[in-house]
Amino acid sequence: MEKGKKPERVLNREALVKNGINYYDDVFRNQDIVAYLHLYYPQASIVTEGLLECKHILSQSSFEKLSADSQNEIRENYHSSMIPQLDKRSSIDLDHYNETYQIALHDARFELARRIQRSANNIRSGKEHRWSALVKNELFGTLIESSRRAEGATTFDPRKIVQEVKMYVFCHPLNYCSIDSCLSAKMKTPGSGALKPDLYMALPITRNSKAVGFRKDDYIQNFTETYLANLEEHKNGNLISSPITRLDKDLREKDRVCFPCAVVEIKHHKVSQGQRRKCYCQAANGAATALSMLGRLSYLSAPNNSYKEVQPVVSFTFIGYEARVWIACIVTKIKEETQLLCEYEMHCIWEGDLRKIWDTVRLCRIIENLHYWTVTHYRVWVSSCLSRWRCELSAIAERSILGQLEDLGVTRPKTEDDDWESENDAVDSTEESDRESGQGAENQDDDKESDDLYRSEGEREWTPRPKRSSKVGRPRMNGSKSLNSTPQKRRDVGTLLPAIKLDHGKSDSLLQVVITSKHGRSKSFS
Repeated sequence: MEKGKKPERVLNREALVKNGINYYDDVFRNQDIVAYLHLYYPQASIVTEGLLECKHILSQSSFEKLSADSQNEIRENYHSSMIPQLDKRSSIDLDHYNETYQIALHDARFELARRIQRSANNIRSGKEHRWSALVKNELFGTLIESSRRAEGATTFDPRKIVQEVKMYVFCHPLNYCSIDSCLSAKMKTPGSGALKPDLYMALPITRNSKAVGFRKDDYIQNFTETYLANLEEHKNGNLISSPITRLDKDLREKDRVCFPCAVVEIKHHKVSQGQRRKCYCQAANGAATALSMLGRLSYLSAPNNSYKEVQPVVSFTFIGYEARVWIACIVTKIKEETQLLCEYEMHCIWEGDLRKIWDTVRLCRIIENLHYWTVTHYRVWVSSCLSRWRCELSAIAERSILGQLEDLGVTRPKTEDDDWESENDAVDSTEESDRESGQGAENQDDDKESDDLYRSEGEREWTPRPKRSSKVGRPRMNGSKSLNSTPQKRRDVGTLLPAIKLDHGKSDSLLQVVITSKHGRSKSFS
């Protein structure tokens, strides 16, 4: 290799396996994949079952517009997707029926699927931007528009904040590796760069504002820029919330995202088999990177043997009209001395064809279910983990304060209260000395009789009565530090109490794969 020339960047299945990442492109039947995940990865099975739910989403009028093959497929395999027809003899009126089964909503989804199907059939050229526009403007268009409208908002309704997600259209690389200097393990694959997904979904970071009413709730405050920045600062890099940049500087409005939960990769329909596999590798790589962030996030909430409770990450791949949905999860999490080793798996849970209306209807439903899961389950779980980090930070602060208070008590000036306490101590000492020297013998005899009676009636071993004490010393925390002191270096993070150190072994290498993933996009897969 010529001097000064960067090494060739490689992203293939072998490189992923070396870094603890596996993906399986065989598609199971719905019940099979759910059963498999339930047996080994229960949290992933819950999300999978929820994503694939498509009960009562097709009205009779929409069903009649489908092809004969699609109608037969629905009758055989998706009968529960049909909305029950209104019995003419039923006492339920038509308006109540339409409202109960949300006929208008399901018909609107069906018309969207028909529009996508027509567009997919019209794309003939092998141009990736044509398919990218279709996926972004139609399939994820509603979520992207909602994200863009939220960027210009100046006031925030707490009821709306918790329902928002950010669909981030790729503008620049996700600097997963460069944002944390502690991720410095040697690369297992050559090269450097940054992950560049075509689209990803994440939670929004709320701008700092005066908290009143429900805005004071942890459910909202946990996602403010100041709070997340404080966690990243005081935890010395163990927590990474933003996939784009550090939070210690002003963020652009579009960069206010944290903890991605879904990634999207898009290729045109004329790519080679090598590029097809590379697309799957990019999706697995991006999902594993997002999972590594969740692994750090859950470090205090989920012990090493509870890694199965960490929320999964969803991936979408589009090879032209061929669509796939994947679920990725942590399958191994081992704490070895100063390293946390993780392995990841990504399983295909659904595949379809955008040229078929029924497949597109189900894909639109999956995206809706993904949004529902993100705001009602994923966000709640992330918030609970952040609250756990906040409690730990408060505990460290309390221990630091206790240590400082004792130090201050030694050096503080003497006051009148101290003189008064000293006099009382002197009196107490005199009384005790008198008893020891033989004065007050009668009282001592009474005490002895009481002691004997206590010992005989209670049939318990007698213990001396404690001496009176007018002062209670504060407990001392050895080695406690103030959170306002100079921040420790990242390599010394383990000296904080309790020791919390995340030195990702394989995850470090994983992130190195991330930075080598998209150099020479047109390079053939090897």
